[in-house]
Amino acid sequence: MNAFQEASHVTIRNATFNEVGGNQTNNYYTTRAIQERERTIYDEFTYVKLGNVYIIEDIHRRACARWSQGEGRREETRFRAERTICTAEIDGKPGRFTAMSYTGPEATEAWEEDFRHFSQARWVHDF
Repeated sequence: MNAFQEASHVTIRNATFNEVGGNQTNNYYTTRAIQERERTIYDEFTYVKLGNVYIIEDIHRRACARWSQGEGRREETRFRAERTICTAEIDGKPGRFTAMSYTGPEATEAWEEDFRHFSQARWVHDF
């Protein structure tokens, strides 16, 4: 494209260019801006497609609870959600894994609370 030869430090967003050259050669160029976003804690984990997870065996199933501190004591309230812990295989990965799934009207809230809790856990082993 002759219009941009030897150009440097050029930023073009959401544009379409049409170039007509010599013997009626038509070239069409379309750009698309990729919006950058701020990284979050979720970017630290590998995304696994749900269709690649194969449940082998359910280990545990229970209603999800949330704990709150109230007047010198801990109080348990329930989410309207259920957590299932199971053994699973992931297509293309060796071995078996532990997977947790959530169902119910407040499944997202229960998952987010568990994620906050478990993502802070660190395993340290001295050899």
